[in-house]
Amino acid sequence: MTRTAAASPTVPVPVLRFRPTAEGLARWFGFLEAEIMAIVWANPPGAAIAVSRVHREIAAGRDLAYTTVMTTMGRLAEKGLLQRRRSGLAYVYTAACTRREFEEIQVRAITASLAGDN
Repeated sequence: MTRTAAASPTVPVPVLRFRPTAEGLARWFGFLEAEIMAIVWANPPGAAIAVSRVHREIAAGRDLAYTTVMTTMGRLAEKGLLQRRRSGLAYVYTAACTRREFEEIQVRAITASLAGDN
């Protein structure tokens, strides 16, 4: 089931599994996905970000392969949370919606499921 972001009606944003005991973005994402989305959402809306920049920010002080970040960002794009386009030989990514829009979509879905509207 997908919902559409309010500010961007052509961009489908998926409703994700909700983990009520987790904190922050971990309520909806795995650990690495949450870190990536936090970095992407920290940029101005519509700003493109390269895998290399995300990798630098996440991998500081720990052993994390570039290809792991690249694969995870590709999967986030396949899920509809990131949009990607080619820039030279690499892909750059933008958020499909703002963090606030994402959270509103998820909360609406949770509320609808509790009310039996789905």
